[in-house]
Amino acid sequence: MGATSADLRCPCGSTEFVVRANATQSVGLACCTNGHNAFLLDSRDVWFDVIQDSKPRQLHCRCKAHVFGLSVDYAFREGTQTVGAVSVHARCTACGAARDVFDVEIDYEPTDALVARPLDPVDDPWLKAERVELTGLWQPRDFVRVLRFAADLPKARPLFALWGTPVRETPVDEVVQHSNPRASSPLCSRARRSNHPPSRATRGGGCPSSRSTRRRT
Repeated sequence: MGATSADLRCPCGSTEFVVRANATQSVGLACCTNGHNAFLLDSRDVWFDVIQDSKPRQLHCRCKAHVFGLSVDYAFREGTQTVGAVSVHARCTACGAARDVFDVEIDYEPTDALVARPLDPVDDPWLKAERVELTGLWQPRDFVRVLRFAADLPKARPLFALWGTPVRETPVDEVVQHSNPRASSPLCSRARRSNHPPSRATRGGGCPSSRSTRRRT
């Protein structure tokens, strides 16, 4: 694999961050010293599932400081510009001590956004969706009507887990396509995902998701 590294900089210009991360799930949130929040890499994909139980821990240096500079190392698949793995590193701004934040393998394409925007801005990372489970016997057209009704509710942000993908904000038309009985990728129940939290050593998909590798469809 080819490799390259990059130091992270907030769009506001700051290079110093307070960091929360869950190394097991390979997710992280960086808040610059000017107060701007951003997900690390593709953490947005499952962040809102991860925080249902608890907040990822804030990083602290052995010197007790908690502000860090951040960098990422990309490993590209041989002969391509497709990212195969990423490592996130932190360096204490007080004493200079370095530490790893998390490593993740990537098993989806395209991966351009990981390189172009390793910091993914978010206004409210602690917003939690209310989980509602609906069961019923209906024809496919009734199911589509329910989806479209929910998506049209004021301030609604539909989040779905399609088979083989993490929970994410998904256009209803895409959900309808995947939930079609004739389609190859049926809709995955959110309730089932909530009973099987993903293990994020890899970015992967499934239902429940095995996340030793990140995968998307």
